[in-house]
Order: sequence, then structure tokens, then C-alpha cells
Amino acid sequence: SWCPPGCRCAQGAPHRPSRTRAPCQQRGARGISRDRRPTASSTMQANCLAPLFTVVTLSERLPVQQLCEGFATSALLPTRKYLALRFFLACCMVYGMVWDGATYSKLATANASCFGYLAFFTSWALVTECVYLVLAVVATSMAQTALSPASDATPLRKAQSTIEKCEAVKPLLVLVGILQVIAVEVSFVAFFMYWVCVLPSYHLQESRVAYLEQHPATFAAHGVNFLVMAVDICFSRQPFGLCDAVWTVAYSLFYVCFSLAYYLAGGVRPYDGSPAMYPFLDWRRPATTIACLSGILVMILGMHWAIWSVKFVQLAPSKLGKAGQLTNTV
Repeated sequence: SWCPPGCRCAQGAPHRPSRTRAPCQQRGARGISRDRRPTASSTMQANCLAPLFTVVTLSERLPVQQLCEGFATSALLPTRKYLALRFFLACCMVYGMVWDGATYSKLATANASCFGYLAFFTSWALVTECVYLVLAVVATSMAQTALSPASDATPLRKAQSTIEKCEAVKPLLVLVGILQVIAVEVSFVAFFMYWVCVLPSYHLQESRVAYLEQHPATFAAHGVNFLVMAVDICFSRQPFGLCDAVWTVAYSLFYVCFSLAYYLAGGVRPYDGSPAMYPFLDWRRPATTIACLSGILVMILGMHWAIWSVKFVQLAPSKLGKAGQLTNTV
């Protein structure tokens, strides 16, 4: 048996076959590579430099092949139909965002800029959903490719090749997993808050039907997007961890800070010139705004727990160890 790579025992000379360990593997042998031994300082440094998403993101903690299986397979469809479904959902979402942007250009005042479109939380949600679904198509395709080994390879080489290809696409899968958590939850927030708070505040009972008939893109921006995300998460088997709620909370807090900066810079609602972007987001009344935002935060956490519970029940049969299925995804 030859010395392992990096061994300084006899410059890599072969060892005689024996029942004892090779000289480079014997305890106290001179050939042991000391630079390979982890020290206390290096371990502490690695722990200190561990990124935040390693701690709170389930996708980062799963074995890489198990993670690929979660992205490549569906809970209800074969792999090819699942990829086609995701492509269809991405096309629908991109079309809805373009339609909503065209409607904004018609309703905005003459002095409103294109930047004003991004001042709305709905616009942030649409952009996030489009980016997620487009990347989800790419991630699903790459995960399915990584899990299909070459037919002429040996079983050991097939396993090694699968792990290597899964390791190559892991950063993309982790990113898409985070985006799914954010997209599905902000789509519900945009859907719920518009029909419960925004529409009743800006339109009287008699004018709501006429407004919706004149601007049907409202349904695409505050209804169809949530339906698309609901279909995606029902059919997907991507990891959905309980601690992943931190990403939606961080995303929402970032928008709150952005809206405050937008207000302090003199930004107004592009449709009517009001300083308040939403009835519940009026920085002229900070106490009321903070109270409303706290309620929305509680709603986000409750919704995340509900989705996590449904996914836990949905994927529970996979814990039995079925071939080709993801196990222990929550």
C-alpha cells in the first residue's frame, strides 16, 4: 500500500503488505503530516468565520445529495413535468410583472419617475418572485442533471461524480431555497394587505368594482402572484426550515428602512402625491406605523410556522427512506 498524499514517510515509497499499520499511519511516526491536524486556534477561527446562513438555513445544513434530490424531484409530479411546470410558472410571473409595470406607467402622475415603481412593497414582491422562479427553473434543471450519472461508469465512480456535481450546484440551491421562503411569504403579505387595507382605504365601495374592471392587472399583482407561489410550494420538495423565517423578517425590515429613507428624501406616492405609501405605512404617524408593522411581523411568523407545518406533514412519508426521495427535510 502506498503512502497517502502529503505523507513525508520515505518520500512516498510503497509499504510492505502487513497486518500492521503503514509507518506513516502509526502513532507517533515521523511521517504524520502535522499540518493536517486541526488545532484549537484553527477550529475557533473556522467557527467564528461561519456565515449566518449556515446556522439558520436548512438548505446549508443538509447533505449535498439530499439537497439536490429536494430540488430535482416533486412531491406530486414526475421530474420532466415538474420542470415544465416551473417554467410555466416563471413565464406567468414575468408576464404579470411586465403587465403591472405597464399599468403603473398609465396610473402614475406626469412627474412620477420609473424609480417610484420600486417604492411599493408589491413591486419588491413581484421582482423577488420573478427572480426566484427563473432561478428555480435553472436550479431544478441543474439538480436533475447532477443526479443522472453516466451509464458507462462504475458504481463507485457514479457516486463520486454525483457528489461532485451536487457540490458544484449547492450555492445556487441554497440561494434558491432562501428566495423561495421570502417569495412565498411576501406574496401573501402583498395579497392580504392590499385586499384588506389598501383597496378599502383608497376606493369607496361603489368605485372598487369599476376600478378593478378598468385595471385588471391588479389581480395579477395582488392575487395571481400568490396563487403561483402557492402552486410552486405545494409541488416542490425543497427544504423549508423553521429558522428560515429570519430571511423574510430581514427582507421586510430592509423594505421598512427603505420606505423611511424614501419618506425622509421627500418621496411621495406616485399615484396621488401622498407622503404615505400605504395606509399602514405613514411615517407622519410613527407610533401607528410601528404598531401596524409589528402586527404584520407577527402575521409573517405565524404564516411561516403554518407553511412549515404543512411541509412537515407533506414530506413525512419520505422519512421511510424511499429511493430517490428527500428525507428529513424539516
